[in-house]
Parts: sequence; C-alpha cells; structure tokens
Amino acid sequence: MITLGFNYSQMHDSSACIARDGELLFAVAEERISRIKHDARFPELAIRACLEFAKVRPDELDFVCAGWPEPRKVLATDLKCFLRGQYPITYLNVLNSARLCASMAHQNGGFRRFTGIFGATRARMRFVDHHLAHAISAYSYSGFDDAAVVVMDGRGAWEASSIWRGHDGRLDHVLTIPWPNSLGLFYAQFTQYLGFVPNSDEWKVMGLAPYGQPGINLGDFISLNHESYRVNAPLLFERKNGSSAIAKRLGPERTPESEIDNSFKNVAFAVQEACETAMLALVKVAIRKTNSRNVCLAGGVALNSKANGKIQASGMVDKIFVQPAASDDGVALGAVFAPYLDNGGRLPMKALRHAYLGPEFSDAEIEKALRTYKLRTSKLDQVASTTAEMLAGGKIIGWFQGRMEFGPRALGHRSILADPRDPEMNAKVNNAVKFREWWRPFAPSMLKEVAGEYLEYACDSPYMILTNPVRPEKRSTIPSVTHVDGSARPQTVEKDIEPLYWNLINEFGKRTGVPVLMNTSFNLRGEAIVNTPTDAIRTSFSSGMDALVIAKSFANTAAREGSRLRPPRSAGPKRDGAPPWRSCAKRPRHGAIAGFFCSIRRSPGRTAAFPCARRAFWKSSGIAGRALESSFMTSRRRPARESSPVLASSASFAFYANCMIDPISPSLPSPLKIYPGFRCVEKRRCLFRSVPIARKSLRRPPCRTAAR
Repeated sequence: MITLGFNYSQMHDSSACIARDGELLFAVAEERISRIKHDARFPELAIRACLEFAKVRPDELDFVCAGWPEPRKVLATDLKCFLRGQYPITYLNVLNSARLCASMAHQNGGFRRFTGIFGATRARMRFVDHHLAHAISAYSYSGFDDAAVVVMDGRGAWEASSIWRGHDGRLDHVLTIPWPNSLGLFYAQFTQYLGFVPNSDEWKVMGLAPYGQPGINLGDFISLNHESYRVNAPLLFERKNGSSAIAKRLGPERTPESEIDNSFKNVAFAVQEACETAMLALVKVAIRKTNSRNVCLAGGVALNSKANGKIQASGMVDKIFVQPAASDDGVALGAVFAPYLDNGGRLPMKALRHAYLGPEFSDAEIEKALRTYKLRTSKLDQVASTTAEMLAGGKIIGWFQGRMEFGPRALGHRSILADPRDPEMNAKVNNAVKFREWWRPFAPSMLKEVAGEYLEYACDSPYMILTNPVRPEKRSTIPSVTHVDGSARPQTVEKDIEPLYWNLINEFGKRTGVPVLMNTSFNLRGEAIVNTPTDAIRTSFSSGMDALVIAKSFANTAAREGSRLRPPRSAGPKRDGAPPWRSCAKRPRHGAIAGFFCSIRRSPGRTAAFPCARRAFWKSSGIAGRALESSFMTSRRRPARESSPVLASSASFAFYANCMIDPISPSLPSPLKIYPGFRCVEKRRCLFRSVPIARKSLRRPPCRTAAR
C-alpha cells in the first residue's frame, strides 16, 4: 500500500510525506523548497518531491490523507467560541474565520487542489483529525509498545491539548482539552507582546527567558495547579483602543527590533515558567490515566525543549520520545499512517532513529552548481579530518551533506559548524553569520559515548529537542554552547546512524580533546534552512562563514574574487498558478546597490552599522569583495551595535537582490520575483516582504527608475 500524507491549513508549515507498506520513505516541508519561511500554501512542491523520490505516479497512490478534519468542523468550533464569549466577535475575527472556511471548503481541504494539479487518481481521499494525526506521529515512530501520548498544540479543529493511550499498535483517546484553552495560544500571545512574530518566534522567548528574574504574576492569564491548567483566552484576545489586556497589566508592548529591557526579560521568564509547569502537570495526568511511564510528545508546544528536559529529568518518566517535527509540519507523518487503523487495524511500529528524510543531491548536481557559480573548489580526500582541522583553527564552516533533515533542527546535514571552546564564537556566529539576536543560544553536537561526561542527565537525544544542564566543571570547556543558565540543547550522534558526522566530531575531539561541535542551522535570519546546493552557496557567500564543505568539495568563501554569485539566466516552468516572472540578472548590481542604500536610509543605527552594511553589500554583490572591502573599510571602522536592525537587513537586502534561478531546480522561483513591466519599484516591494525588519528603514523608493 502506498500512502501520501500532507499538512495544509493555510495557517503555517505545509508539508508532505510518502510511505510504502508501512515504511516512511520521504518527508519534506514546503518552506524548504519554496524558500518561504513557514509556507502555508498548498504543498504542491513537497508532494511533487515525494512522488519523484518514490518514483510513483499520482494514479498509483492508494490513499491521500490530510492531517486536518473537514473545514466545516473548524468553522463550527469558531462559531461555538463566538457564541460562548470565548473568542471576541469582531469584524476581523469573523471575516478571517469565514474566509478560511470558505477557501478550504472550496478546495475540499486541499483534495481538489491535488487532483487539479496532479490529475485524477484512484486513491481514496481521507481527512484525519488533527490531534489524532499528531498522536500517530508520536506513537508510531517511538518504538514503545505501551505509552502515554500527549499532544499540546496551538489549536486543532476543536482541540488544544489531548491525551491518548498507545498500546499494541493502537491508540485510545483518553481526554481532550478544547480550544481556546490552549498553551500554544498563551505562549503565542506573549510572544507577540514581546515584539516577536506569534506562531513563529516562540524560540526567541524560550532563549530570552533565562535572562529574566521571577516576580511577574501571570495569574490573570493562566491558572496552574499540579493537575491541569486553565488559560484565560478571552482576556488574552482582548484588545481595546489598540492596546491588549496584557499591555494594560504589564506595560506597553515591546516595539519589534527595539532594545529589550529587564521588564521584558522578566515577562519571558514568567511565560516560560508557566508553560513548563503546565506541561509537567499535563504529563503527570497522562501517566496516571494511562498507567504508562513511557511518554510520547507531539504538537507545537512539544518543541519547547526546556520543558521537555524538565519532564525527562523529573523522575516521572522512564522513557520519553518527542517527535522531531512536532509542529504542524509533522502532522503529515501521522496522517500517512492513519489508514492502518481502519477496521481495528494496527499502526506500523518502527522506531524513528534519524530525521534525514528529505531531498538528496548527486555529485553531478553539486558539481553543476559549483561550476555555475564559477567557484574555486578543491576535492577533499579526507572530508572529516580536513574539516576538523579547520574547525580546530577557529573557522566557521558551512556543512552540506546527504539527505536534508525533516523538522526545524539542523542535525549535521544542513548545518553551520564552529568551535564550542571559543567564548566569543557565540557572538561571532550570531552577529556575522546568522545576523540574529544576541541572546539566542547555540546547540552542541556530541558523540553519544561522551554525553555523560558533559551533561548532568545524559540520555539519548538525537533530535536536539531536550535541554539538559551542563556539568559545572565542563561549562568553561564548551562556553559557546552553554546558555546563561548553564543548560544546553544537545544532539547525541551515533556512529552507526550518521558515520560521517560522527567521524567529524571524533576527529575534532582528537585534535582538541573536546568531542563536541557547535551546530546551528544552515540559514540566515528569517530564511528557511538551505535545501539545494545553490541555496548553500548563496547563504555561505552572503554571510561571514569562512568555508563551505559540500559533499567532498571545499570552497573558501573568504576568497571571493574568483567567484561569481550571479549565474546566467535560465528558463524553466513556473509553479502552477504563479504569475509570470523573470530573473533580475540584467541588473543585479543595481539591485544590490539599491538594497544597500535602502538598508541604511533613515535607520536609527545607521552610523554605527554603516561599515557592516557596506561589508555585507560588497560580499554579496560578488564584485572583488575582499579587495574592495579591505580598502573601503580601512578609513572607518566602528563596531556595530548588537541590536541594530541594519546588520541583518543590509545583508539580507543585498543577498536577495542577487538571487537568481536555481540552476539545479530551475522550476523553483527565487525569493525575489520581478514581474514584467516593473523594475526597482517592484523590487523594493519584494525586498520589503522578504525582510520585514527593514520596513521601517525605508521611506522613499531607492531610485527614481519608473515602472516600464
């Protein structure tokens, strides 16, 4: 039996996966291919990638399963909440609810889109309840015969949290906490209050929390005890005269990209503490009701690694499994196995030992991309040892190997690697490579064999989803991957699962005595993790990385004079339904210049960050970058402020201005789409959509070129 599962809700994180006879073959999020972060569109590209990998035609599928119920059920829940006063009856709320339901109903939950794009199929179309799909994705891949399954989400159709009992390959429903009594909603509303994007930037709140102090009372918004929790959703939704109820009680909301004072840090601490208490209470209830100490977690809230670590260290559980793509993209993993429960059937039960489920590129495709960009590369006979030598010398390396990971974490196939012993490495990577906030921590990848030497509660943690305290005597050894509270979010690497990455860490350990690497995702701020070799090349040359190791090829990204970041124009079929577009290859330098000057125009930190903006422009424009940078920077060197929005916006502007068509996958449009008849004006709008943090910096068009 061949089954296809997908997640599509028009909310966030569309994805797809495919399985044959109970074996998961391939899974990928739409954002990785479309290059749109948290892409919520119908996962056409992800589905197409699944079919191509499995070498299956659409008419050969037996089931196509969506990880959401019928659209009318979502609307019914909204109407009940409106009538009960749990959800404010405002023009926008009613309009958004009706629009979403009408759109999804018109598409029949995505099935009409599927047949319209891929043609008629004999496959049976099937809706799967959202939390059931989450529960299957946690239990079926855990390897536990008997388990308590806890799903904690922002919202399903009507669910907020649910408990299930998994046994003998079956799932029994135990209890459901209805929406909007939702931990995900609680966390998302405070994420917005703190100046971040809700349902996207919760990571930032979790990373900021250890910098705060106790003392903020959130009792008006969430009630906690040892048995359950209750979220005051009407108060969280309340907004009068442009001010939220949170702001009325705790002070004005933080302006995005502004400085973070101690009051906001204290709020983040309180929010994280409340979330941890509620999650511990819910797991305790699940263990009591199922009589099982093996716990499986799924849902977006289950990505809270700090809370997961406390559950693992609490002594309540014997074993814990957190599905690596616990958010909505992982719903596809559960939906694809739902047909096996028909007629009293049993789920396929096979432990998921790794998350390398995405696309892989051949040596020929990689060589094609390298030749297209005219990079000076060399072949490495000993990839692990040579890379380890560079890392031990303080280099920051882009690491691109094998199949891409499924889920939000980079686990050694699409990673940026560095030396964890350098106390300044955290700041270097945050400021010069990732262009992100200073407080966000990095994770260690370590050999599974030595985890007990570095962690207080060492356990199997292959997915970087359990936070663990670092032993006090080791915190000075690996300072760049130890957070301010002495914790780390480790990835334990096993030799039989990922031999190349294990060998790299082992070789680094031989040279330094520390078999641990700093590992962060291979992307820039606001972008999806790289997928293709072209994505890797663009990202590495648009940041402060020292080198790129892609398969067995090595490219020195510090020597840019001989490289060309703008490949020749190439034509290819466009995404179904997309408007016509074309490459900006005719005037790429103008685009980079426009982006450069846009990023420093009227910015509050432009004086301090001007050299950084200039450096980012020269590096990403690809015109004698090193020489021009050296001569241009000699006369004026000033340190950039860590909180300046220009540091990120300048690099991203110049980077996007040079984006072209992917030579390997020419059918995929670049993030910058130039429509016929437009030049700089449309380019400026596209850049605005790609880099939200720079919107305030621009008040006038970058040039007077008129639309043609």
